Amino acid sequence: MSLRLAFMGTPDFAVPTLLIAGADDVVFPPFLSSAIAARLPCAEAHILPDCGHSPYFEWAATFNGLVEAFLSRHQ
Repeated sequence: MSLRLAFMGTPDFAVPTLLIAGADDVVFPPFLSSAIAARLPCAEAHILPDCGHSPYFEWAATFNGLVEAFLSRHQ
């Protein structure tokens, strides 16, 4: 199944989803995070500038803040 087909049937996917990507990630391009979040009703995407494939390491404080805020909204 292609990625396009996989996301055609997700409008009722109600699991809160957080996507955090680095703007300079060459392994998982950040536009994919934005595209996935746009197709999921309970998703949000954050793209961190000047960051590669490891936002949890490269921008640890920002990453942790985003996760903490997300979790506090979805308890």
